[in-house]
Amino acid sequence: MGRSLLTNVPAPTRPVANPWAVSWSYAAVTVFLETPRRGGKPALRDSLRIVTRAQCAAVTVHLRSAASGDLPRLTEIYNWYVQNSFATFDEAPVSAENRRAWFGTYAAAGPHQLLVAEVDGTVSGYASSSPYRSHPAFSATVEITVYLANDARGQGLGAQLYDELLGRLAAERVHSVLAAVALPNAASVGLHLSRGFREVGTFTDYATKGGQPISSTWFEKLL
Repeated sequence: MGRSLLTNVPAPTRPVANPWAVSWSYAAVTVFLETPRRGGKPALRDSLRIVTRAQCAAVTVHLRSAASGDLPRLTEIYNWYVQNSFATFDEAPVSAENRRAWFGTYAAAGPHQLLVAEVDGTVSGYASSSPYRSHPAFSATVEITVYLANDARGQGLGAQLYDELLGRLAAERVHSVLAAVALPNAASVGLHLSRGFREVGTFTDYATKGGQPISSTWFEKLL
C-alpha cells in the first residue's frame, strides 16, 4: 500500500499586487511516495520534491488570469497528461482550436476562473474552477483542477495556483469546492490535504483508460 509524508507547509508570501496578477515565493513542500505494483508493472509514480527558498531565489513566478494567447501552451501542457497520465480520462490529444470552447467558459471574475503560472516568463501550469453540474442547485459548487508542465512539477507551483484560485473564489458566490484525484497519486492527495480539503470518499474502478480501471478519491473544501 502506498504511503506519504507531508511536512508542514509555510504560508506563501504575497507581495502587494493588483487583484488579477500576483507574484509569489515558493513554499517548501515535501512528499515521500511509495506506490504499489499493479499486474506486475509499476504503478504511476508521482512525488513533490523539497524546494527550499534558497533554490527559488532566482525564479520569478507570476500568477494571472489566462489570456487567449495562452491557449496553445495550455493545450500542450494538457496533452502531456492525455498521453502519460490518468489525471485526465481523455485518450486522444486535443488541438488548441478544439479547446477554444473550453477556454470560453472562464472569466477573470466569478465562480469559473482559469489561472496560469508563469515561471521566468513561460507558462508552466494552470488551475481552473469549473461547474460541478449544470443544475442550478449546484451554482455555488465548483470543481477545481491543476495541470503543470512535466518539467515544472515538484516546485510548489500547484500549491501556489491553488492558493491564488481559492483566494479568488472566497470572494465570489462559491460555497463548496470539489476536486477529484485519479489514483494512485499521493502527491496530489497531499496537495489537497495541505490546502485544507477533506477526503470525502473513493469511487472504485469507476472509469477506464487504455483498458485499465481507474479509481478516484474526491475532496471537498467549504469556503
